[in-house]
Amino acid sequence: MLEDLYSRDGASNEDVRREVEEFFKSCRELADWLSEHAGKRDAMTYVNSDPDLVLCNGMTQTIKHHTRRPGRDPDPITARVSWVHGGGVRAEIEWSRPSGPRGTEDALDLARRCAAAWTRFFQQHRLDPSG
Repeated sequence: MLEDLYSRDGASNEDVRREVEEFFKSCRELADWLSEHAGKRDAMTYVNSDPDLVLCNGMTQTIKHHTRRPGRDPDPITARVSWVHGGGVRAEIEWSRPSGPRGTEDALDLARRCAAAWTRFFQQHRLDPSG
């Protein structure tokens, strides 16, 4: 997870940005994998109902599409790494919705909450991530 990244000294800003983005893309893609390979069709519903995974999805969709416009989602989240400090590693994610809400999240804090959300999903569905 990002703990390793945050504990490293002297990572470049670009390396930090890339690793943060890769974590959130992988976190979101877990829903696709669970749906397609584990038969858990409600995984995307879970993503859309968990506030932290909603931010994760917004970040992933922003990375993928660069610009978010209302479509299937009338109020999509745009989220991106807005600030990186590579010396004593830290990254901040800035997010917003067209309707007005906006905020910032520390990337590691959000990553931990997303991991906890997936742990809850696995427990609810009696899935063993090690098996």
